[in-house]
Amino acid sequence: MKRRWFVLVGGLVIALPSAIVVAFGFPSPAEPATALLLGGMILAGVLFVLGGLDRRFGGVEWYQFVGVGNVLVGVSLALGQLIPVLNGTTAYDGSVLPALVLFTLVGGGSIVFIGADWIRGGHHFDLSVFESGPLLSSGTGKRG
Repeated sequence: MKRRWFVLVGGLVIALPSAIVVAFGFPSPAEPATALLLGGMILAGVLFVLGGLDRRFGGVEWYQFVGVGNVLVGVSLALGQLIPVLNGTTAYDGSVLPALVLFTLVGGGSIVFIGADWIRGGHHFDLSVFESGPLLSSGTGKRG
């Protein structure tokens, strides 16, 4: 897989929350979870784009940008669901809340773990499969 795909992924991650903000306006201060979710996702998209450019910026490698973006996605998704639960403003009733909290923590935590591993250089995930070069160029298909 080419690293440049992260530019496309980042663009999509930026486009969706941006379209929501354009269509419905920025959330009011009374809705911090929505603002955190949208802002975190847009910032994560910017980091994905920077990671996809395959350059070092200030000594930060491409995979570290993608890793921090993953951490932001995980934290934003988790807090976007948990803040309304903690504030008591969630639309879900009491029978669903334990499952919501569990799945939110497991799902968001998994994405944060993946991002943290990428920041460290990929001790659990093999980053060498992400080749540099033009997006649609042909490769050998062989992995080291």
